[in-house]
Amino acid sequence: MVVGRLCTFSLLLLLLGSDGASAGSRHRRQGPWGGVPPGHRDHGGGGGGGRWRVPPGLARRQGSGAGGAGAPGGQFNADVSASGPAPGPGPGSPSLGSRQGCVPSLTVVNGGQSTCSGELLFEDNFNDLEQWSNDVHMAGAPDYEFVVYKRSPRNIYIDNGIMTIFAFLTEDKEGPGFVSNGTMFVRGCTSSEADLCERTAFSYNILPPVRSARIHTANSFTFRYGVVEMRVRGPRGDWLYPQLTLKPAQSKYGPHFSSGEIRLPSHFGNRFLREPQQGGGGGRGGGGWRGRKLMRAGVVLGVRGENDAHMLSAEARAPQDVADWSRVFHVVRLKWAPDGYEFWVDGESVGRGKIPVPAGGFASLTGNPAQHAWASGGEDAPFDQEFFLSIGLGVGGLNRFPDTVTNGQNAELPKPWKNTSPKAMLNFWKAKDQWYPTWQSPHLQVSYAKVWAL
Repeated sequence: MVVGRLCTFSLLLLLLGSDGASAGSRHRRQGPWGGVPPGHRDHGGGGGGGRWRVPPGLARRQGSGAGGAGAPGGQFNADVSASGPAPGPGPGSPSLGSRQGCVPSLTVVNGGQSTCSGELLFEDNFNDLEQWSNDVHMAGAPDYEFVVYKRSPRNIYIDNGIMTIFAFLTEDKEGPGFVSNGTMFVRGCTSSEADLCERTAFSYNILPPVRSARIHTANSFTFRYGVVEMRVRGPRGDWLYPQLTLKPAQSKYGPHFSSGEIRLPSHFGNRFLREPQQGGGGGRGGGGWRGRKLMRAGVVLGVRGENDAHMLSAEARAPQDVADWSRVFHVVRLKWAPDGYEFWVDGESVGRGKIPVPAGGFASLTGNPAQHAWASGGEDAPFDQEFFLSIGLGVGGLNRFPDTVTNGQNAELPKPWKNTSPKAMLNFWKAKDQWYPTWQSPHLQVSYAKVWAL
């Protein structure tokens, strides 16, 4: 009987591999191509279909699951064969200098740990949310979104290897009149600001009219420089937008945008959203139709203060065969290096190529470069520190939508609120009859997230 149990246990260890890691958990291993070629599309197709797990060392994908042809928008199939290099060491492996064949990378992780070039540092195929923590609080600075972020299965859930964040009206749960007259107590609040945890509505200071969710890796994985890739499907509905961002782990140069933010390619949920040709958002694509027809990415800098969303951006309009970016899943990618930032959607470059670090560093964009906090760091400060991944679904707010945009099929509707108005959230809520009927799919879906070393 004992021998039988030992044999069974040995067989289990053999099947799982020495570290027992799953395909959906974090690995540090050599990429199957020995590096990460810029613009390379969909390495592994999203995986995570079902609850099965792949033992380390076996072929990582066979084109099935959430990223295969049967997935929503599943035009991406695995192109990684089992004949590539064997996976590299996992967590707890020998130090960098003793790794056979390791080419040192500029990328560091989790407080300065060294990495090997092309190494897969983080992978989540969303079989669970073990690597992620939730933001649980009412939204505040710097974007002041019109939402409360919750840890609720109605707002965030996993099904067949796809993570979905769903936005719905607060009064759908709390009842009519709650937003204008109620008191919101956020159970399990993760903010240190009392007003983001408990608040009573009065006058024009209403409660957040929408419930959503946002998750992050601040407690499990941080890194400086690397290649980030996600397979996502964006929302359909006015004033909704994905939050696919990198945020600073330590806020070395001050709070919020003072320490920078990097945004992966994403689109607004509006079907009809127009910005005047002379109007700005800081993008390279000029004015014209935006909304679901336009992917935008870039770096955000608090040039004039911690809440100033000065964005150096790159844009990609939907090609004729992809008239609406939200219809299917797309692979978005960022290459973050000391000299600049490059973005791709489905292997195609976003914008005019790299957003370079300016001569003299980002401090040169401020009014007093020599005295600015960024001058104390590297030339690419504030992006010379470790960041973490953050994924959420935002609604409205005071930074994402310029006041110059118009909405509606004939651009006949002004934005319902002004970003500088103390009644911004109230005016958004009053216009519910305009925007809520457009919420066809008020959710963000992600089938995988990966990070490689440079």
